[in-house]
Amino acid sequence: MLNFKEIRAKYLNDLKEIYTDNETITLFNSIIKHFYNIDSTEISLDPKKKVTNSQLLFLVDILKDLKNNKPLQYITNSVFFYNNNFYVDESVLIPRPETEELIEWLLNKENLAFHEKNILDIGTGCGCIPISLKLVRKKWHISSIDISENAIKVAKLNSSNLCSEVNFFCKDIMKLNKWIQPLDIIISNPPYLSKNEKKNIKPNVTDYEPSIALFPPGNDPLIFYKKIINFCKKNLKSQGVLYLEINPIFVESLKLLFDSTLFKNLEIKKDFNSKNRFVRAVKN
Repeated sequence: MLNFKEIRAKYLNDLKEIYTDNETITLFNSIIKHFYNIDSTEISLDPKKKVTNSQLLFLVDILKDLKNNKPLQYITNSVFFYNNNFYVDESVLIPRPETEELIEWLLNKENLAFHEKNILDIGTGCGCIPISLKLVRKKWHISSIDISENAIKVAKLNSSNLCSEVNFFCKDIMKLNKWIQPLDIIISNPPYLSKNEKKNIKPNVTDYEPSIALFPPGNDPLIFYKKIINFCKKNLKSQGVLYLEINPIFVESLKLLFDSTLFKNLEIKKDFNSKNRFVRAVKN
């Protein structure tokens, strides 16, 4: 019977074409911690710790998935985002650290926590943005939409698991013109990758994450931004604020979409990689 150290060695050997040794060890440690609550220090202290037959079969199956570039988050159905664990599956995009920065920026800017506000999140995916906001700003009334029914199911599950009261609706922003009530804040991380970028994206993304959440339909990579900005005309209050996560390569084109008669105080913020990643604009 094999021990955990020997299984780890197999992972290192079989994944060497895909991951560095440090990455593979991190993956392996995360897997045994998540599924068996075994800490890596236990293996260091007891290198001969045996693997049961059922554990062996399961770990080999996971290894096959990793060799096929399946993301760890879809294997564990879990991602740690803004201090909480969110359930994810292949019907939703895996939340990125950049989006945590967007949330942090919004919370720092809109820091009157005792004020009630009406917020709409567009394209929610797993619900990470609205749920994270609601957990910090209890008095805010937050709603969220997504075109995918399966994504809404995942978002509702996360909302329930994390005891965060967000209203989720299955709606297509491209067909939506009027919201239930005027909004203080609109926030969105819409699909923003151009078709030309696809060849440079790793297979763990293109083969598993939902294309609908990565690439806008048609040939206009700014289509969602145009619609959201137009949506603000009717639904965002005067002095209301729009927050967007953007594709850095389109920042100059995006600036042109913000009519100065409709918006003021346009801000572009860089992410931790010093890329232009976020937009904030106040409606006149």
